[in-house]
Amino acid sequence: MIGMIYLKATIMQHYEPQSAWGSATRYLEISEDLYASRQVDIYENGNALRYDRANWMDEFDSIAGAKYDHDRWVKAWGPDEKITATEFEAAWRLAESAPNQPQAYRNEAGPWPMLLAEQKRLSRKGGPDK
Repeated sequence: MIGMIYLKATIMQHYEPQSAWGSATRYLEISEDLYASRQVDIYENGNALRYDRANWMDEFDSIAGAKYDHDRWVKAWGPDEKITATEFEAAWRLAESAPNQPQAYRNEAGPWPMLLAEQKRLSRKGGPDK
């Protein structure tokens, strides 16, 4: 069993309006299935975006959808560093009081797509341990 992985990385946004918010520090909680279970982006201007598997998308972005692979993620987002669960939780709570909160999640988009893909994969295998 791998356990939870906690990471942070500095990212630059190339999309509006986030590009006007400045660079961001992205905090990720990676579950044992190696997909992000929660994500927080805290921007230079104080705005923050946060996602989990229930609230995985809004008008600005969505939770990281790729399975965690350190080398691929570094290519996509730049260098990252491991952090503690405590540091992640502090960022998660800080995001609640950001000036742009609360977020308008797009729950009409349906369940988190990676969850559906994983359920299909497991059903073909006959379960998680087979």
